[in-house]
Amino acid sequence: MCRVSNANSLIIINMHNKLSLIKISWKMLVAISSSLMLCCPVFALNAQQVDKQLNVRAMPSQSNAHAVSGQLNQQTVPNQSNVQTVGNKKENTAAKLQQSGEKKTWTLKDARRVNVFKQKAVKQYVKDSMAVLVARCQKVLNSAYMAQELERTVTDVPGYEGYPVKLYTYYMRSDVKTRADKKGRVMLLMPDAQKLARWTISACWRAVQNLDYKNTQKLLNYIMSQNGGQFAVRGVVYEDMYTRGYYEPYVFKDGVTVYVADHKMVATDSTLKWCTDAMLEYYLKLDNSQLKPYSGRFARISSTTREMYYEYNGVTNYKDAFKSKDSNFAASSGDSQGVAGPGDVQVAASSGDVQVAGSSKDSQSVASSGDFQVAASSKDSQGVCCIKNSYGKIINVGTGDSHETRSLKWLDVVRSLYLKAWKSDDNELIDAWAWWVFVNHSGEEL
Repeated sequence: MCRVSNANSLIIINMHNKLSLIKISWKMLVAISSSLMLCCPVFALNAQQVDKQLNVRAMPSQSNAHAVSGQLNQQTVPNQSNVQTVGNKKENTAAKLQQSGEKKTWTLKDARRVNVFKQKAVKQYVKDSMAVLVARCQKVLNSAYMAQELERTVTDVPGYEGYPVKLYTYYMRSDVKTRADKKGRVMLLMPDAQKLARWTISACWRAVQNLDYKNTQKLLNYIMSQNGGQFAVRGVVYEDMYTRGYYEPYVFKDGVTVYVADHKMVATDSTLKWCTDAMLEYYLKLDNSQLKPYSGRFARISSTTREMYYEYNGVTNYKDAFKSKDSNFAASSGDSQGVAGPGDVQVAASSGDVQVAGSSKDSQSVASSGDFQVAASSKDSQGVCCIKNSYGKIINVGTGDSHETRSLKWLDVVRSLYLKAWKSDDNELIDAWAWWVFVNHSGEEL
């Protein structure tokens, strides 16, 4: 019994000594680590980081759970637009992708919805290079050959009430066939250099997300070669398209070439395309009822086509999208010009896109066409129908294939979009041109 007791006592004493040693060792370790933290703050920082990671993994509190949720949101939110709300914080995802080296696929949705002048790169460009771009735009506007003798500013032109439309008289000097000057009169609504510069910035950024000289200058060169930035509201535009120095008159309305129905008011080859004063006055007062039921293809100031307009609104199957018994462009007894009258459908520019507003006098029937909704007027069979997509209602303006397909509704759309652009930093007609040239049909001939 004694031996056992002694043995037990020895065991207890030994265990006690070992515990004492362990306690002493632990205290020494704590002291050493503390001294290391005091001498080297990095160790303390790493320790805090490890502690935080452990806390996040364990998620003992609701705040830590939110932190993890925020981190996951930042990783999984799709990059559909440049500026998004992630958690409770707004961030520029495009800039973030550029920093991380990832490549973002730029979509039409991005192009249409991006706020161009809030982009960091655009702000920097405006700060550093705006004056130079404005000077380049002024050079384009200086080529406006019709802005010669200002008669007056007209603010009551139908459809342009309140806008500073300017009436000019101009001359095409020494026509090679008449051996004399040809006189013209035209109403213009031209942007100034600042406005044209901002339209240029917006169009190029939406298309290619940069403001490289080659892109901005390609756009400006095209505008200069086409019309010098001249948007013809009404009147005659002389051009020597086929014979150099032989100036042929083209009648314009709402920035588009139109064709006068009264043959007595058309300058002919027999008169060497000479416009009388009566003709010039007549052209200034045109309405759609005095026109043939079709128009030209190009919309000023960037010579935008109907096809460009459709594609920039996400309609690529534009030849099939409007198939409906009411979507033809043939003349009817009610409306011989293919344009809705006051009691039918009116065109109004919305904040996002062009929309069609039907009056109470015009009931509409809606038929499905693929992924789009086709709305056709039962009263007016002149191509007033439209399709609805994610960008709004897109008016059927025909196609540029032939006279039979070039609806006069194009004039309404062009006027609405141009007047909307006049009060904005963005011109959707130019945007559509840039999207077509730089993105969808890059490398193709215009």
